[in-house]
Amino acid sequence: MNKATLAFVFASSCAFCDSAQLEAVNIIGSSEQSIASNGEFLGSTRYDKDAIDASLSKDGTISDIIKKNPNARVSRGERTSKNGGEIAPQNISINGAEVYQNNFTLDGININNDINPLGGILSTGSAANITPFLSNPSLGLSVNTDLLENIEVIDSFVSAKYGGFQGGVINAKTRDPKREFGGKIYFGYTSDKLTKVHIDDIEQESYDYATTSSYQPEFKKYKSGVTLEGYVSENFGLMFDYNRLYSTILQRKYSQDYDIDVNKKDEKRNMHRINENYFLKGVYTNDRLKLTPSILYAPYSATYYSIGGENAKAEVKGGGVNLNLGVDYEFNSALFKQNFGLNTTSMDRQTDSDKMLVWWKSKTMQGYTPSKTTTVLDGVGGDIEQNQKSFLYNSSIDFEDVDIFGISNRFSLGAQLEKINAKYDITKPYVSANSAIRLGDGKTCAAGDIFCLEGDVVAKGKETWKAQYFNKHYKYDGKIEFDYNQASFWLEDRIKISNLTLKPGVRLDKNDYMGGV
Repeated sequence: MNKATLAFVFASSCAFCDSAQLEAVNIIGSSEQSIASNGEFLGSTRYDKDAIDASLSKDGTISDIIKKNPNARVSRGERTSKNGGEIAPQNISINGAEVYQNNFTLDGININNDINPLGGILSTGSAANITPFLSNPSLGLSVNTDLLENIEVIDSFVSAKYGGFQGGVINAKTRDPKREFGGKIYFGYTSDKLTKVHIDDIEQESYDYATTSSYQPEFKKYKSGVTLEGYVSENFGLMFDYNRLYSTILQRKYSQDYDIDVNKKDEKRNMHRINENYFLKGVYTNDRLKLTPSILYAPYSATYYSIGGENAKAEVKGGGVNLNLGVDYEFNSALFKQNFGLNTTSMDRQTDSDKMLVWWKSKTMQGYTPSKTTTVLDGVGGDIEQNQKSFLYNSSIDFEDVDIFGISNRFSLGAQLEKINAKYDITKPYVSANSAIRLGDGKTCAAGDIFCLEGDVVAKGKETWKAQYFNKHYKYDGKIEFDYNQASFWLEDRIKISNLTLKPGVRLDKNDYMGGV
C-alpha cells in the first residue's frame, strides 16, 4: 500500500504575545482508497464496488455509472430529469461512435444486441405522429449494478484480446458470494410528488401537458429486491439475487390545443415499465482451480402509444438469459482462463392493430390532436418478434514475467469462437399507406375496405372532400434468419525497459460473412 505522510507545523508570533508552536499533524492517504482507477496506459477507467455503491444512480443501471466517463455519452433525450419515470435500457456512445459499435461483455461473455439496434421512427408529416418503440437497445440485457463487482470502460489503447467494436469496450464483472451467510431485503419508492424538477420556461408548457414519453410529469417508481448468499462448504459458495424496478407513467391522451371535443381534454392513459433480474451464481475454489457458473434472467416490458393516433397501443417485451461458466486454472508460471457462454436476447412488439395508415383528418377519423393538424395515424403496425442466440467460447493464457536479454516480457495469448443465430419475424402482418387521395363525388367505399374512408375531410385545403382512399399500399410480412460464425486469435506482450512500458499486440478475426481475415 502506497502511503504519503505530510507534516504541518503551525507557528504564530506577534509583538504583544509569546510565540507558540503546534505539534506536527500527520495526514495519511492511500492509493487503495480510490474507487475509480485508470488503467496502466490511461485508456481505461475501472469503477469498483465502492464507486458503484457510492454512485447517485437512481435506477441501478450500467449506463448510470459509465455516463460519468467523459468519453461516454448517453443518447440525448433517453433519460433526463424530464422523464423521471423512465427505466428503459439506455443507448451509450463511446468516442462519438454509433451506439451499436461498442462491445459489451458480462463476465467475459458478449451481451450485445445486434438486431435492429437503431430501428426507426415513423413520421407522418404535419401530424408528427411517431411510434417511439421500434428500435432495440444496443445493450441486450439490462443488468442491475447491485450484482456487479466492477465495471471497466476502455476507450483507447485497447488490448488485442478485444474486437468487434469501433467505439469502446465495456466490461462488467458480477461479484462472488460473500463467505459469511447473509442477505438483505429492500424496497424503494419515489414519485413526481417527491421530486423537484426545474424546467426551462420554453418547455414548461409541454412538460405540464405531456403527450409523449419524453415528458413525464406524473409517475411512480418502485424498486425492490432480495439477496441471499454464503458458503455452503469450505470451497463452495452460492448467491441468489432478485430485483425488480417498476414504474407507472400517466400520459395525456389529447394534445393541449385539442379543440374538437374539449370535454375529453383531461383524459389520461397509463404506461408501465418493468425491469427484472433473476441471478444465481456459484463459486468453487481450491488451490489452483476456480469454477464460477452463473445464470441471469433479465426480462423487460413496457407500454407505449403513438402520439395522437388511433389504435395506438403497443406492448414491448425484451431482455433475455445469460448462461456462463468460468474456469480459471493457475499453473506454476501462467494463468489459464476459459469462458463458456450461451446468451439469448429478444425484443418483441405486440399491438392492437394490423395496419399503419396515414389519413387526412376527417370527421370520422380525428385522432387526439387539434383540428389544425392535417393528418392522423390509424394503427401502429403489426406484431414483431426479434430473437438472437449466441454461443461463445473464449480462452486466454497470461504468463508470468520473463526476462529476455535483460528486458522484462509478459506474454498473453488467447482465442475466441462465436456463433450467432438471429431471427426477425413479422408474426402479425400489417399494411401501410399514406398520401390518401380524393374519392370522387357520389362514390362510396366498398364494405370492409380498410383503404377507403368516408367522412367530410377537415384538413386545410381539402374541406370539399367527402371521402378519401389509398391507391397503393405496402404489405409487411415475412421472416428472415441469419447465422454468423467467427473465430479469433490474439497475442500481445507487455515489454518493460526501465521506466518505458510498451504493449504490442496482434489480433486475427475470421468470419463466414465478410470472409477475409
